[in-house]
Amino acid sequence: MQSFLFDKKLKDWNYIFYLDINMKIHFDMTTILDISPVNKLLARADSFPDYDRCLETQFDKTHPLYNDLAKTYNLKVNNYFQTGIMYYDTDIIQQDTKQSIVDIVESFPISITNEQGILNLYFHLTKNLYEEIPSEIGDYVTYFYWKLKNKKVIITKANKTFD
Repeated sequence: MQSFLFDKKLKDWNYIFYLDINMKIHFDMTTILDISPVNKLLARADSFPDYDRCLETQFDKTHPLYNDLAKTYNLKVNNYFQTGIMYYDTDIIQQDTKQSIVDIVESFPISITNEQGILNLYFHLTKNLYEEIPSEIGDYVTYFYWKLKNKKVIITKANKTFD
């Protein structure tokens, strides 16, 4: 559970850059790390670049708790973030952050994508701390699922090239 990424112990550092184990780094990341997300969590929108999916896709709509979840949170947002890369200011970590995330998991244990939907409920919809990482910095694309033909993509999830 990625709630440990938001434990108070991590406040020993000013910023945390989290990268899923399956991500590939192709170019120097310094330009991303120079951003300094002050009091924000930066990540890529899960439905980037078309924004054609909503947060509701992260949860089991057939579960009886889904209606309560949809009444509590706006699951129609289409700019929710993916958790493959996250870069954040540790000032967003409060005394109760980790427990608040766990409380959401326990109240709505109907996520179909592990922690991604839950972290969006907390950081995006409850705390309004999410901001989309810039798609490009200089001559580089910061993150894209695939490599892009004729583009320098710093981080990808897949090694395949997309036209």
